[in-house]
Amino acid sequence: MALGAATLLLTTSSCSGGDDSTTGATLSATATTATTATTTTTETSASTDDSTTDATSTSTSSSTTASETTTDATTDTSEGTTAVDPPPGVCGDGALNEGEECDDGDENGDTKTCTSECKAAICGDGLVHEGVEACDDGNDDDADSCVTGCEAAACGDGYVHDGVEACDDGNTEDLDACSNECVIASCGDGVAQVDEECDDGNDINTDSCTDMCLNAKCGDGYLQAGEECDDGNQVDNDKCSNSCKIVVNNVSCKAIKADNPAAKDGVYDLDLDGPGPKQPFKVYCDMTTDGGGWQIMNYLRKPNHWDIPIFTDSGVVGDTVNGFSSGATLQAQNDQFKERIIIYLKLMEGGVSIGKHWMVSERPDGIPFSAINSTPGGWGYRDSRGFSDPTVANVCTHGCSTYRGFGMFHDYENNFGWCGTQGGNYGCRDGNNICWMPHSLGCNVGSARCAYLVEDGEGALYGVR
Repeated sequence: MALGAATLLLTTSSCSGGDDSTTGATLSATATTATTATTTTTETSASTDDSTTDATSTSTSSSTTASETTTDATTDTSEGTTAVDPPPGVCGDGALNEGEECDDGDENGDTKTCTSECKAAICGDGLVHEGVEACDDGNDDDADSCVTGCEAAACGDGYVHDGVEACDDGNTEDLDACSNECVIASCGDGVAQVDEECDDGNDINTDSCTDMCLNAKCGDGYLQAGEECDDGNQVDNDKCSNSCKIVVNNVSCKAIKADNPAAKDGVYDLDLDGPGPKQPFKVYCDMTTDGGGWQIMNYLRKPNHWDIPIFTDSGVVGDTVNGFSSGATLQAQNDQFKERIIIYLKLMEGGVSIGKHWMVSERPDGIPFSAINSTPGGWGYRDSRGFSDPTVANVCTHGCSTYRGFGMFHDYENNFGWCGTQGGNYGCRDGNNICWMPHSLGCNVGSARCAYLVEDGEGALYGVR
């Protein structure tokens, strides 16, 4: 295309007939210009071709690099993971670089020997080294849940876990001041420490171990099995002996009742002189009638018992079903007495039971039992119906050798009259009738007033105190 332009210029100049020099100059300039343009065009084209070649080369190189990069970025797809190698000189490249304590490459991790920051795992870094540390709270406080050595706090580690343990002595000795449950040893914890005789873990003082962790024993002040009493002292002559036996003032039924107001009717051992020569003996005590404390001479349950002599022993002491007498035993002891009583357990009036009633003769000074049936004066009288008289003179008016007439009272003053069991049988079911003149009906009342004996809840008792 440039060559065509030069030809055209030459043709035009030849036809005009003008100055050859001009024409030549023009031609020369035109040719030069054309040549220069052509050359420039050619160089430009060549430059363009080189640029294209470089661009193509660069593109090819980039494509190759991308392909290589893609190839490098792809790992074992069978494991389903993709990893990118870190650039060299950084934590995780597997090389120990400046400022790193370790670098295990892909094995770095906060639970591994080398952490994700390329620091060697140590107790106290706040990271739990798997398989090596049980915990790591990053502090040196041994009162929390993670203690020295990065071990989980536990009873027996020697550190007191605040709010969880009361103590921790770091041993397995259960008998010292700190138990194996990390509880401060104390009486009642169920473990007998060296300064305790026992420890049953309760505060019951009637079993074998007291709440002071001492073995139960007589004199500790607590009533245990096998003890009648325990007053907590070593005084042997008070009401509780040093062998924890009740020391009863058992010189009489009345003394026993005074020591033990809750004492019941029954057989008791009496000893009139304690360590003296007199031997203990058994007697039935009535502990309920008129204040109790009566030593029973005779317990009548059959009609023929009215005729038993008053100083006779018969039957078995305490046999309230069949009856018994202890007159000979009491005569042998010959103690002093101030009162006598007749107790009718079931007194009948006009065929109707009026229940239990009694009559008492009393005196200010005592007399021996052997004279209980032969003292004519010095007696007073009172009974369950409220009658009383300070002087009733002779209280043994009908011979008084048997219980049929024993204790027949008579007052020669103030028209008091006669009271007591009559000496004969005047038609009562069980063999005798009762004279009780202050309560009407006269004396020889026949079957109008009787003491019944033979059925349950019946009987007549004679006693002294």
